[in-house]
This record gives sequence, structure tokens and C-alpha cells, in this order.
Amino acid sequence: MKIIGWKLTDSDSLHFLKKVRGYDLTEASDVELRTVFQEYADRPDDEYFFAAVTEAIRRRLGIWQIFDSEFNQQSLNHYRDLANEINKTSLHRSEIEFYTDDQYLDSDRFLGVISDGVARYQLDELDTEIVKTLAWVLA
Repeated sequence: MKIIGWKLTDSDSLHFLKKVRGYDLTEASDVELRTVFQEYADRPDDEYFFAAVTEAIRRRLGIWQIFDSEFNQQSLNHYRDLANEINKTSLHRSEIEFYTDDQYLDSDRFLGVISDGVARYQLDELDTEIVKTLAWVLA
């Protein structure tokens, strides 16, 4: 295994990995992780730096689970069901801007296209944002 120019033996790698896994950064804020990245930028082979990278990756991958139909989080199932229903009844996928405009999700046009579904389910602003994003990703 090589880490930033260092060649490590298998026992070195195992020792390094154990040290990295010994850090618990689950309670660190995103700002605190960003600070670690800045402070350790000149020593990217440090175990603490790798622990921070591991935590950042874990968070990034974890949040994407909400778009997975296999992810069973009861509080999100309602939103996912609404998004799927809106996708079945809305015409937003027939809009060329849906595929070409990277700002379409935040446009009044997209909200207008899904507004019937939003009105039908009487969604407040926060619920609308959640369902709108899920509808966009799940379309």
C-alpha cells in the first residue's frame, strides 16, 4: 500500500488503518471537518486527516440513501410516495429544460409544473422543498 509517496507493508497498513478507525469524528460538525482538512493539508498522510476524510465520505454516501427505494426510513416514505405520485401525474419530464437547465429545480417553472401535486397534498414550504427534490431525483 502506498500513502502519499510512502510504501507500507501489510502490517504497517493494518496498523495505520487501526489508528484511523480509532478516531471518532461522528460528532464533529462539517465546519470542524473542513478545519481539519485545512490544518492537515500539508500532511495528508496523517491518521487524523484520513479519519476526517473517512467521516466526510461516510456522511456524503449516507445522505444519498434517501433516494434509494430500498432505504426504509418511515418518516421519508410519505415524501417519497408523494414525489412518485407527482412524477406519475406531472408533465415536468416533458419539459426540455428539465434535462438541460441546471437551475430548473429551483425555477418557478418547475414549481408551476408540479403545483397541482403540491396543492393536492397541501404541502407547506418545507414539505414542498423535500418532495420537489425527491421528485427531481426520482424522475
